[in-house]
Amino acid sequence: MIHLVEEVKILALRLLKMDMSNTLAKYEIKAGNGIGALEVPRGTLYHYYEIDEKGFITNVNIITPTAQFLNNLEADITHWFNQNKAKNIEEQKQNIAMITRAYDPCITCATH
Repeated sequence: MIHLVEEVKILALRLLKMDMSNTLAKYEIKAGNGIGALEVPRGTLYHYYEIDEKGFITNVNIITPTAQFLNNLEADITHWFNQNKAKNIEEQKQNIAMITRAYDPCITCATH
């Protein structure tokens, strides 16, 4: 951690000394749309944007990896539940949460 903090300090000082006036790309605002895909820790993130002539975002569609595997997650939980109906409710809850976290460790706490 100490090494990390020292490296961040060195990099921050370098950035402060840089002339940032030439680093921004020249652009003009115009209407359009674009799509992208990015590999992320739990799969592929797809995102689509529409922008109006003033540069305001008018439409967005983001498809997270979590949304892409929800059908599989539901099927696995259904299968597990059908095999383990005799277990008590607390044990069922714990096991279902475990299966859910196996797909996505953030899903039990996060919202999208």
